[in-house]
Amino acid sequence: MHHKKSIASLKNLGPKSESRLIAAGIPDAKTLQSIGAPAAYHRVKTLFPADTSLNLLWALQGAIMDLHSHNIPNEIKQNLLAELQTIPLRHSNKNRNPRVDGNR
Repeated sequence: MHHKKSIASLKNLGPKSESRLIAAGIPDAKTLQSIGAPAAYHRVKTLFPADTSLNLLWALQGAIMDLHSHNIPNEIKQNLLAELQTIPLRHSNKNRNPRVDGNR
């Protein structure tokens, strides 16, 4: 992957994915490659929880590997899911409870 490449120029990713990645602090292909698909997915999922599915994780990994997302081997997908589970969730119930308690 070329380090100055825009996100939208990568396989599997278009303008919508690029704008969400930029909002999540991932402005270019070099940054995406540096932090990896699971961390990038987690950042986007934190900002856009209702609109982010695992298809984005596969798309991000495919972009890094220069593969179409449906060509990613299942073993790699399983490894990505395992890595994703090691990233602490920022939008857990802990963040919701103070707002509920604060309204009482």
